[in-house]
Amino acid sequence: MNRLIANRGLLQIFFALQLVIGIMFIFNYIVYKNSITGIYDKVSENNRMVIRNIIQSFDTSFSSINNLIFNIHALPSDRMQLDNGKLDMEKVISLQDSVTSIVSNVDIVEDVVISFDNHDLAITTRGTSNLDALFDRRYKSQKFNSMFWKTFTRSEHELTVFPAEVYADQSSGYGRNLMIAVDGNKVRMSNKNLMILINVNRLLKGIDLNSMIPGASLIVLDANRNVILSTEKDLDLVGILNDVYFNPSQEASLTHDDFEYNFYKSDYNGFIYINKMPYKFQNIDSVTDANTWIMYGAIVLNVILSVLLSIYLYRPVKNIVQLLGGSSLRGNDFVKIQSGIVKVQRENESLKKQMDLVDEDIRRSVFLQTLDGHHHSREQEMQMQKHYTHFFQCRHFMMAAVYLQPAGKGAAKSDFVLEELTSQIRGGLEERYGHVVVYHVEELKFLALIGLDQPSERKQLVRKFEEYIRRCNEDYHDTFTVWGCVSRTYESKISNCSEAYRNIKDGRLYRNVNADTDMVDAEQIRYVPDIYYPLQKIEKLSNCMLSGKVDEGLQIV
Repeated sequence: MNRLIANRGLLQIFFALQLVIGIMFIFNYIVYKNSITGIYDKVSENNRMVIRNIIQSFDTSFSSINNLIFNIHALPSDRMQLDNGKLDMEKVISLQDSVTSIVSNVDIVEDVVISFDNHDLAITTRGTSNLDALFDRRYKSQKFNSMFWKTFTRSEHELTVFPAEVYADQSSGYGRNLMIAVDGNKVRMSNKNLMILINVNRLLKGIDLNSMIPGASLIVLDANRNVILSTEKDLDLVGILNDVYFNPSQEASLTHDDFEYNFYKSDYNGFIYINKMPYKFQNIDSVTDANTWIMYGAIVLNVILSVLLSIYLYRPVKNIVQLLGGSSLRGNDFVKIQSGIVKVQRENESLKKQMDLVDEDIRRSVFLQTLDGHHHSREQEMQMQKHYTHFFQCRHFMMAAVYLQPAGKGAAKSDFVLEELTSQIRGGLEERYGHVVVYHVEELKFLALIGLDQPSERKQLVRKFEEYIRRCNEDYHDTFTVWGCVSRTYESKISNCSEAYRNIKDGRLYRNVNADTDMVDAEQIRYVPDIYYPLQKIEKLSNCMLSGKVDEGLQIV
């Protein structure tokens, strides 16, 4: 236990994971508690939209039924009865053909029955038949017989839709779930008694009741509040309908037992649609128990995984601490890592500075090697080529020299740092030129490579260098006397560096004695009688003439 407490890094990882797991568990629990209610509200709202679409589909279906009734009444039937009281069968067949053609366009209609008050003949889409045979054999019901239908159709009544029933065909034994709509005869459009047999299965197939939430049911009432269609059996609506009050939007809702009832009244025919919906999803208790066990199991599993993951994550932490040299010290491992990183950063910065100095010394060494003009080994030539892009970034270059001479005896003994002088000279020239390389050569002598793209730019660059020398004399007038020299323009090649350096030295040796400027342009030197010529050179030249050393004498000249 003491060892575990000593490993504070391991405990920090473990408790950090536990904190994350705890926060996630809290939020998951909140989401779990609110999700069921939120999902139910959302599903309920979607279910209301589905019910509105279903009502619209019902209205469309009943509208097609009304249009069918109107079209059938418009068919001629006034002169179908002969003088002997019988029906003209030719006109009956013509009427039957017309009705069959009209009904074929309405999918939900199973059949149409046309009868007349004083005749038992029934005209259908399948032919003619006796009313008794039609409703006692082909469309036989447990509730309604042929006598009921004859009595009802010949009595005064409004448009009536009878509830869905199973009507059996005695000849085939096949039963069909049908609703029968009997047209009203209070205001007659013709002498026909019209009955529309609606196939309930086709009607519901086009409406798609499966889109309602599980456990919900739909009840359809006519304008007189009689149930004509219900997806739930044994439904008692007597006590519920008495408490319903529709708002101006023809909607109402109430709760009863464990269900919510939503009422919608159609603007088209006054039918009432009732959507019975449970308060909560079916089998929600089993889902709740399952989710509870899942959460408890997840907590236990997360704790076990946290222990294993903490040990696994602590290994690289321990290795990092050992690499940083803090394994023998007690304390927070992460603090050790931070201290080690800070130490490494400082060492890297120091090493980077040292590497920069080494790189600078290497480039200076390469630069000085380019000035001697000697041939070097292939390896040395390749090393020099690596630094080509550092020295030359333009197509041409000219070399410039800056000479510093202490001003007076006191100034000669003054303290100065050579690297700072080099940096100051480099900074001053970089302000004036796009590309310049400056190195200290010897004593107080500095050389610079100044890049230029076209030789025609030289005049302007020389003017800037002369301005720089003048500025240096103003800045260092108490310490140094500064003068400079510039060479001719050369193509950017390493082999031309020695030639440019020789031109600088010649410019210094053969400068005009009476020049009134601190800057010598080697290209502008004119060989006149008052050219400065060292005495030691004159003495050496006379010795060469006396001893017959022609080549050496020419070299001196």
